[in-house]
Amino acid sequence: MELKPPGNLKTEGSPSTDPEGGDAPMPPASQGTPSGTEDQPPSGSSGQSKLIYEDTTPLERTPLGNAVDNLMIAWLQILKNVATKSPVQPPSTLDHVKEVAEVCSKHWRDACVDLCDEFARIMATFEMDSSEESLQSESKHLDLAIERQEAHIKRVKETLEKQSEEYFKTFPEAGKYYFT
Repeated sequence: MELKPPGNLKTEGSPSTDPEGGDAPMPPASQGTPSGTEDQPPSGSSGQSKLIYEDTTPLERTPLGNAVDNLMIAWLQILKNVATKSPVQPPSTLDHVKEVAEVCSKHWRDACVDLCDEFARIMATFEMDSSEESLQSESKHLDLAIERQEAHIKRVKETLEKQSEEYFKTFPEAGKYYFT
């Protein structure tokens, strides 16, 4: 499934719409961009970066790219079904609205799960391919987590001691009498 942007909805005398299919208004071509420069590579860039910038060949399709595309398509499906424009006819029944909402939310959930799965697969592949680097990184992160937990424990201990002191100052007889 490939997402295709809607056609240009420009009418004569009105600003054009975003070429990527969004609704952001663009200034007419005669005005140029707000900074006065057209879509050009940054000044002072090397020849290689100019080559990369001007390269229009599509990137190779990957499972991660497909998962991101599916997520965006599901998001656009939700937006399309939520946004209404005149003269759209209202749905005939409430069941129809519930059914469309259920299908859209399931597509969104599935796309999110697929994207998370792909990130987990890439992470596992990285850890398998470079086990020494991943062990060092994990060790560093565990040390930082231990330091954070120790800091939290210290703050909690200080807070409990402070609140206990305040309580026993307010109620000096607290805890001295036991009732059974």
